[in-house]
Amino acid sequence: MLSARISIELPNDWTSAIGDLDIQGDIYTATLHKRHYMGLIRIYGEQIDAALDLLQTAEYHTSIEVIQQIEHQKTSQASVLVRAELEQETPYTILLENGYMPLDPTVLRNGREYFDLIIRNRKRLFELIDRLDDIGSVSIERVVSQVELPAQPNPVAWNNLRSNLTDRQFEVLTLAVEQEYFAIPRQATLDDLASELDLQKSTVGEHLRRSLGQLAQFTVENSRT
Repeated sequence: MLSARISIELPNDWTSAIGDLDIQGDIYTATLHKRHYMGLIRIYGEQIDAALDLLQTAEYHTSIEVIQQIEHQKTSQASVLVRAELEQETPYTILLENGYMPLDPTVLRNGREYFDLIIRNRKRLFELIDRLDDIGSVSIERVVSQVELPAQPNPVAWNNLRSNLTDRQFEVLTLAVEQEYFAIPRQATLDDLASELDLQKSTVGEHLRRSLGQLAQFTVENSRT
């Protein structure tokens, strides 16, 4: 048995178009029955409304329901329940209808869909690539000669973590990542972050310490068996 990660870019599809908007996210879970599709999609970025418009205008989507939308100062996130009639082949229909096992979630990043799979052997992998080549641009990102299950935090614990971070703490943490404050060597200082946010340096430092404290506690508690 193998574990593999593949990615595909579909021309003229919403999954590639949101990449042009610098929107990322995932298809958290999905079902398929006789080409009737339902999926829970989570997206985040600055141009959420434009991304939602792309979801609305996809020809095969029959209904779009925004079940949650959260606005931050610079970025937003949305959870969307999508229903579709998939008359044409998609990566998901090819996977399920040919006996492949994709693991949730399907990551959406830079205009590509990323699938983690458990596959019997390399022959099956190459057969899949041949099928997917007919509908998009496919890449094999990695192959491991053993079964690997992606580690994911408990959804309840994750939601608790996010709710424990204030909007300001999340904003400061996001900017610190974007400005490579945590890089080695460091590419930004607390003064840089404070100037960007129009806050005192001490205030930015406090927000960072509190948010990192929440992340550290979350990591330790969810690593215990």
